[in-house]
Amino acid sequence: MRTCMLRLFAVCAGVVSLAAHAANWLEVFGNEAADAPYFRPFAIVQPTWTRIDAEPISSLQGPLAAYNGRYIFTNQVPPDFGDTSRLLVMRARLARAAVSPTASTTTP
Repeated sequence: MRTCMLRLFAVCAGVVSLAAHAANWLEVFGNEAADAPYFRPFAIVQPTWTRIDAEPISSLQGPLAAYNGRYIFTNQVPPDFGDTSRLLVMRARLARAAVSPTASTTTP
């Protein structure tokens, strides 16, 4: 069983690259074909789900007992700090890509 697990780990380690990869969007948008339109709209939307695992306040006594059952402000999700979980749009961009008329269509 142990040798089977070691073999599986060796195969997975060889298949999965440990390096992080990201797209260079400035370079990608510079590779349009020669007959591409001069202006082209594009949009980027980055949604995110945020959940804060928190317990409501409890065991307060005296004048602070009114806050029992509520969440601490820092354990709530912006923008209105009313919930502990929410679907948000981190970033949304509407832009235009411009193709340079003098840009070379060959890659180096």
